[in-house]
Amino acid sequence: MEMRHFFSMTTALVIIIPLVAGAALLRVFQISQAEQAILRRYALVTEQTLRAERLNAEGERLARLSRSYLLTPHPDIMKEVDTSRARFDGLARQLAEAHLDERERELMEEISRADRFLRSIARDLHQQRGEGVPVEELQPPLTGEYQFLREALDETLRELLHHERERMSALESEAHQVLAESGGMRLFAVIVAVIMLALQAVLAMRELHRRRLAQEMAESNAAERAASEARYSGIVSLAADAIITVDEAQRITLFNAGAETIFGYQAAEVLGRPLDVLMPERLRERHHQFLRTFVEKGLAARRIGERQRVHGLRKSGEEFPIDAAISSLEVEGKRTLTVILRDISEQKRVEEEQRFLVSAGELLSSTSLDSERTLSRVAQLAVERLADWCLVCLCDEGRVRLSEVVHRDPAQWQTASLLRGFPLDSRRAFLAREVLVQRKPLLQSHVSAEQLAALAQSDDHLLLLRRLNVRSFMAVPLMANERLLGTLTFISSDSGHVYTPRDLEFAEQLGRYSSLALENARLYQSARDATLARDKILGVVAHDLRSPLQSILLALPMLQRRAPVPGGVNDERQGKLLERLSTSAHRMNRMIEDLLDVARVEAGQLSIRASPQPTEPLLHEALETVRPQAQQIQLVLEPPGSLPPVLADRDRLLQVFSNLLGNALKFTPSGGEVRVGAHAKDGQVVFFVKDTGPGLTAEARQHLFERFWQANHGDRRGAGLGLSIVKDIIEAHGGRIHVESEQGQGSSFFFSVPIALNATPSPPGPLDTAGPL
Repeated sequence: MEMRHFFSMTTALVIIIPLVAGAALLRVFQISQAEQAILRRYALVTEQTLRAERLNAEGERLARLSRSYLLTPHPDIMKEVDTSRARFDGLARQLAEAHLDERERELMEEISRADRFLRSIARDLHQQRGEGVPVEELQPPLTGEYQFLREALDETLRELLHHERERMSALESEAHQVLAESGGMRLFAVIVAVIMLALQAVLAMRELHRRRLAQEMAESNAAERAASEARYSGIVSLAADAIITVDEAQRITLFNAGAETIFGYQAAEVLGRPLDVLMPERLRERHHQFLRTFVEKGLAARRIGERQRVHGLRKSGEEFPIDAAISSLEVEGKRTLTVILRDISEQKRVEEEQRFLVSAGELLSSTSLDSERTLSRVAQLAVERLADWCLVCLCDEGRVRLSEVVHRDPAQWQTASLLRGFPLDSRRAFLAREVLVQRKPLLQSHVSAEQLAALAQSDDHLLLLRRLNVRSFMAVPLMANERLLGTLTFISSDSGHVYTPRDLEFAEQLGRYSSLALENARLYQSARDATLARDKILGVVAHDLRSPLQSILLALPMLQRRAPVPGGVNDERQGKLLERLSTSAHRMNRMIEDLLDVARVEAGQLSIRASPQPTEPLLHEALETVRPQAQQIQLVLEPPGSLPPVLADRDRLLQVFSNLLGNALKFTPSGGEVRVGAHAKDGQVVFFVKDTGPGLTAEARQHLFERFWQANHGDRRGAGLGLSIVKDIIEAHGGRIHVESEQGQGSSFFFSVPIALNATPSPPGPLDTAGPL
């Protein structure tokens, strides 16, 4: 009986012990799964945060490029805008396709909505700027709705980034908590499993007790090592960032592959060494103080360098900026510190280059449009950022000359002056000749004495080049509209910097901005020359053409009075010829007056002598003036009622009516009607001229008030200046003019003139009834 009870208990133990051990091992597996799950979630959120940071940075870069294009509308800048827009859309799409919580979806919808509106406004502004609209006229939309949407989008991006960082921080804390709790639980489960298996071994084979015990101890040690490795392997394998763990003495205990890549050390070289080996000496004491404060406050995690930039030190001795975070974990009474850091030197370099290029573009666009001053500013910008020496070479009709030679040290002015004065032969070798010939950038990372001698045109020239101490140089062409303007040459001497393809890419960017500035200066000078030539022509028109024309106009009435000779066979024919001659002479006089008015407007000398003028007599006089032209067209005056006087220049206002009524009569067919009237509105009197002509197309309405524009290019009855002058006169009065028209429905011109204050309204006249005049 006792034997059966013993064997039943043994059987039960044999069955129960594996079950308990299996449950314990299952718990270990569940803990490992929980750790991996939290680490996977942390990795996903980290990836989302990185995408949000890139989206925020790309949004800021897109805004800077957009502003740069508005300041300097160049196709290369628009290409960069399109490239940045594509990157921004791609990042936004990646974020939207990821696993988002409710708040993230709301923020992404806000970003998408604001970006659509902002993109529409920016597209219109870019189109207007590309069509030549001055940036000053774009200030209202830029500082209005565009600025509001830009700030709203930036704020939403920052909120999204803040939300992602909070999620990452929360998951990081959760991960540390899970790792801390799972360590003890895993150890307990392993011990339970080992004890159960040990009991089973004792009950099964007493004679193998020692061997079995040793085997179980070996399995226990292996399980602890596996648990320790699993604790870190998830995080280490998820990112290429450097992950470094130090003990309480700040000695390195973990140095992953990412750290090896960033710092240049192999893990075996730094394990067991102080963390100081990875940071510049001048920053070590400050870092020690930070770690002491971090440990004393018992913080779980914190970013390093929240207020000051943090630098690392590579094995080569090179310092570089880093973005780092530190976390603390206590296991079995021992505290370990884990630092996760990223090399951001490339990011900082790109940001600094972009800031410099934007500043350079703004500075060059605001610099005087004098070519020499522009070249001097280009050279100064180059030595501030990219070179010890900068040489600006210009070419014109096969000739080349050094326009600017600048060194970052003003004490080198004598050498710069000698080199600038040295005459270059474009047919022989010199530093930038290959660039001029091939119109492609040139990079010479290292320059030997033999290479320098090959670039000299004479012994004197070689002596000057040796004084430059050329160690490395690069040159880029200055191009505008497929036309070669010259070259920019950057020389590294005393600094010892060796130029790389990345430096050449940056130099090309500066060269594009410089080319645009030079071309703008050239175009400005051409425009000034054209303006001077036009002013000379207008002077000839004013003085040399008006005098004989006035003689013709004075002689015509005398000829017309003498033409009707009684009994003459050519009386009617001569009369018609004289009438045509008179009409042509008056039209020519009107065109000369229009040209002179255009010159006065551009010179800011359009004379407006405003005084209170009664409204209705102005309408009557305007109609009386054009009555002889309206032989088969009805002129109708709509009853204006009692209207106040207007503050206007009477002669200029009659000139406006003359131009508008002349156009209306010209385009209204026989039997048609032209109506004139006025009404008061918002402190102004609005006049109108309506016709029943063929109407205007959408394109015609868009260009109607532009100078020298005509809907019918074959019409030689005018110079296309009348409506432009009308617009200038009305705006000089403080009013506005616009047209309403549809094809086949006629045209209606409306213009406003301010009411004369403290003036008595003009009483209704005898012609207040609408009807043909």
